[in-house]
Amino acid sequence: MAALCSRVEVVGQAAPLLVALAEEGWVQGEVPRLAARRYLEPLCAAGVGCVVLGCTHFPLLRQIIEQEMEGLSGRPVPVVDSATAAAEDVAAFLAERQLAGAPGGGGRLELLVTDRPGDFERVAARFLGESVGEVEQVDL
Repeated sequence: MAALCSRVEVVGQAAPLLVALAEEGWVQGEVPRLAARRYLEPLCAAGVGCVVLGCTHFPLLRQIIEQEMEGLSGRPVPVVDSATAAAEDVAAFLAERQLAGAPGGGGRLELLVTDRPGDFERVAARFLGESVGEVEQVDL
């Protein structure tokens, strides 16, 4: 950000409990709302003008994060999903170079994990909104 504008200040805020809540599917209700509020209060105190979700888990909690930021700051605060922004940049990069595959053009997905395939499959389905199919455990 400093390379784009020297007057911009970036404020970081780790939020490890939000990761655990997302993985467990606790993305609605009072518990995630209170946890989000706890992590967002320092950002509001710092007067942030935008929140960038820097973790792949946080989009599952985006609605709560937006609501809590607005409640704490008294105004809507833009929330940017860095994963979506990165995917859009990759898609544009591939399209510009004519490297993008045709929609529905085939391909396959092979998921290899080093720990508990059932847990990965459950969490991945929650993130993607659909089953990811077979997940294979491998030893490295």
